[in-house]
Amino acid sequence: MTRCRYVVLHHTGWIEDHFDLLLDIAEDQPLLAWRLDAFPNPAIVTPLPAHRRFYLDYEGPVSNNRGEVKRVTSGKCEIVACTASDWQICRLSDGVELRLPPRGGKQTEGER
Repeated sequence: MTRCRYVVLHHTGWIEDHFDLLLDIAEDQPLLAWRLDAFPNPAIVTPLPAHRRFYLDYEGPVSNNRGEVKRVTSGKCEIVACTASDWQICRLSDGVELRLPPRGGKQTEGER
Protein backbone atom coordinates (compact mmCIF):
# COMPACT_ATOMS: atom_id res chain seq x y z
CA MET A 1 0.00 0.00 0.00
CA THR A 2 1.31 3.45 -0.93
CA ARG A 3 0.21 6.67 0.75
CA CYS A 4 0.48 9.93 -1.13
CA ARG A 5 -0.97 13.39 -1.64
CA TYR A 6 -3.70 13.93 -4.23
CA VAL A 7 -5.84 16.64 -5.80
CA VAL A 8 -8.97 16.47 -7.96
CA LEU A 9 -9.34 19.42 -10.34
CA HIS A 10 -12.45 20.35 -12.33
CA HIS A 11 -11.11 21.18 -15.80
CA THR A 12 -13.48 23.39 -17.82
CA GLY A 13 -13.24 25.14 -21.17
CA TRP A 14 -11.10 22.47 -22.87
CA ILE A 15 -12.73 19.93 -25.19
CA GLU A 16 -15.42 18.77 -22.74
CA ASP A 17 -15.52 19.47 -19.03
CA HIS A 18 -13.97 16.72 -16.91
CA PHE A 19 -12.05 16.08 -13.69
CA ASP A 20 -8.32 15.41 -13.32
CA LEU A 21 -7.10 13.14 -10.53
CA LEU A 22 -3.43 13.92 -9.79
CA LEU A 23 -1.29 11.76 -7.48
CA ASP A 24 1.98 12.84 -5.88
CA ILE A 25 3.80 9.50 -5.62
CA ALA A 26 7.32 10.95 -5.13
CA GLU A 27 8.58 14.48 -4.44
CA ASP A 28 11.08 14.39 -7.31
CA GLN A 29 8.64 13.05 -9.92
CA PRO A 30 5.82 14.59 -11.99
CA LEU A 31 2.26 13.87 -10.86
CA LEU A 32 0.53 10.73 -12.11
CA ALA A 33 -2.76 11.74 -13.75
CA TRP A 34 -6.12 10.29 -14.76
CA ARG A 35 -9.07 11.93 -16.48
CA LEU A 36 -12.47 11.26 -14.87
CA ASP A 37 -15.68 11.92 -16.76
CA ALA A 38 -17.45 12.60 -13.43
CA PHE A 39 -16.57 12.88 -9.75
CA PRO A 40 -16.99 11.19 -7.30
CA ASN A 41 -18.56 8.36 -9.36
CA PRO A 42 -16.84 8.23 -12.75
CA ALA A 43 -17.99 5.86 -15.47
CA ILE A 44 -14.82 6.42 -17.52
CA VAL A 45 -11.30 6.74 -16.11
CA THR A 46 -8.48 7.34 -18.59
CA PRO A 47 -4.75 7.66 -17.85
CA LEU A 48 -3.22 11.01 -18.84
CA PRO A 49 0.39 12.07 -19.34
CA ALA A 50 2.23 13.11 -16.18
CA HIS A 51 1.43 16.63 -14.94
CA ARG A 52 3.68 19.31 -13.48
CA ARG A 53 3.86 19.38 -9.69
CA PHE A 54 2.53 22.92 -9.30
CA TYR A 55 -0.97 21.62 -10.14
CA LEU A 56 -1.14 20.23 -6.58
CA ASP A 57 -1.82 23.79 -5.37
CA TYR A 58 -2.87 25.64 -8.52
CA GLU A 59 -6.28 26.96 -9.59
CA GLY A 60 -6.79 29.15 -12.63
CA PRO A 61 -6.13 29.30 -16.38
CA VAL A 62 -4.22 26.47 -18.05
CA SER A 63 -1.43 27.44 -20.45
CA ASN A 64 -1.97 27.60 -24.21
CA ASN A 65 -5.64 28.56 -23.85
CA ARG A 66 -6.65 25.09 -22.58
CA GLY A 67 -9.40 26.22 -20.22
CA GLU A 68 -9.04 26.48 -16.47
CA VAL A 69 -8.93 24.27 -13.40
CA LYS A 70 -10.53 24.58 -9.98
CA ARG A 71 -9.83 22.32 -6.99
CA VAL A 72 -12.70 20.03 -5.97
CA THR A 73 -10.92 18.14 -3.21
CA SER A 74 -7.41 17.31 -2.02
CA GLY A 75 -5.64 15.52 0.79
CA LYS A 76 -3.92 12.20 1.42
CA CYS A 77 -4.83 8.92 -0.24
CA GLU A 78 -3.93 5.24 -0.17
CA ILE A 79 -3.09 3.26 -3.30
CA VAL A 80 -3.67 -0.50 -3.22
CA ALA A 81 -2.50 -2.52 -6.24
CA CYS A 82 -4.84 -5.19 -7.56
CA THR A 83 -2.79 -8.31 -8.12
CA ALA A 84 -4.67 -9.86 -11.05
CA SER A 85 -4.66 -7.01 -13.56
CA ASP A 86 -2.42 -4.19 -12.27
CA TRP A 87 -5.48 -2.06 -11.57
CA GLN A 88 -5.18 0.10 -8.49
CA ILE A 89 -7.70 1.12 -5.88
CA CYS A 90 -7.24 4.73 -4.76
CA ARG A 91 -8.89 5.59 -1.40
CA LEU A 92 -9.15 9.34 -0.98
CA SER A 93 -9.19 11.00 2.45
CA ASP A 94 -12.78 12.18 1.95
CA GLY A 95 -14.03 8.57 1.68
CA VAL A 96 -14.19 8.30 -2.13
CA GLU A 97 -12.74 5.11 -3.60
CA LEU A 98 -11.67 5.03 -7.27
CA ARG A 99 -10.55 2.11 -9.41
CA LEU A 100 -7.67 3.25 -11.63
CA PRO A 101 -6.71 1.41 -14.82
CA PRO A 102 -3.08 0.64 -15.60
CA ARG A 103 -1.15 3.52 -17.15
CA GLY A 104 -1.83 2.19 -20.67
CA GLY A 105 -5.51 1.32 -20.23
CA LYS A 106 -8.98 2.81 -19.96
CA GLN A 107 -11.85 1.93 -17.64
CA THR A 108 -15.45 2.10 -18.76
CA GLU A 109 -18.67 1.32 -16.92
CA GLY A 110 -18.72 -2.29 -18.20
CA GLU A 111 -15.29 -3.04 -16.69
CA ARG A 112 -16.04 -2.05 -13.10
